[in-house]
Parts: sequence; structure tokens; C-alpha cells
Amino acid sequence: MKKIICFSIFYLLFISCQSQRIELNSSDNIQDSDRKGYFLGNWKLVGRNYWDDNNKKAYLLHECEKKQTLTFEKENTAVFLTKKYVAGKNCDINSNSGKILVTINEGSFSYLDLDLKVNERYKIISKTKFTITYNEILEGKVREIEDIYERL
Repeated sequence: MKKIICFSIFYLLFISCQSQRIELNSSDNIQDSDRKGYFLGNWKLVGRNYWDDNNKKAYLLHECEKKQTLTFEKENTAVFLTKKYVAGKNCDINSNSGKILVTINEGSFSYLDLDLKVNERYKIISKTKFTITYNEILEGKVREIEDIYERL
């Protein structure tokens, strides 16, 4: 009798664990497609913040930086990124990265820039805003920088 009860408990435990694993895998697939769909379109750089110790501070953008855009496009099942930059005294020099194949994951997207693999960390703020976070030397210290992009 004890063997039957132990086997029954083990079987029920095994079944409940299997059903949980299936639910997690199916929800991960939905989140992947939602993330890819979220980024599709044009995004404009609207702000930049950095951290000084534990204080968040705004970093003023130059006029040319305010015209920087990211464009995510889907072709078949692949997603491509095009970065557009503006430079020059009167912001009259335009350049872009060309179409770059990008892989979007939870919390980051990655692509090859020339021969280097770039991994950008992102955070979705709202339906129309997200941030890209990276480290850079600013005022002689390595600081975490946050670029804020808004959907056009």
C-alpha cells in the first residue's frame, strides 16, 4: 500500500512539473515575437542620462545628436537595423550604417559591426520609449550611460 501511495505522489509531482515547463516555453515564444514587433519602425534619440555615484543626471545632447535615428525593419523572418547619424557644423553631414542583421533577445539585441559583435542592453519604458544602456568614460570616470529613444 505504501508503494502505491508513494508512486501516486511521485507521478502527480512529475505531471505537475511537466505542465509548468510547457507553459514557460510557450510564453517565452510569445515574448520573443512581441519584442521583435515592438522595435519595428523608426526611433529618434531624445535624451541621454548618466549616473554620478548614485545620482542620475541629464547629459545635454548636441543639435546633431538630436537627429540620430534607429530604424528596425523586418524582411521575411529577419530583423535589420539601420543607424542614421548627422554631423558637421550645421548638422549637414548625413551618414548611416546600412542594413545590419540584428538579433533581439530579452534585455539586449546584438549585431556585427564590421568584425566586432556588438551587444546593446535595452529596457522598454513604454509603448513609445526605450533606452539603450552602455558604459563609457565621461569626465574621467567609467559611467553608465542611458540613451533614450522615442518612436517617430
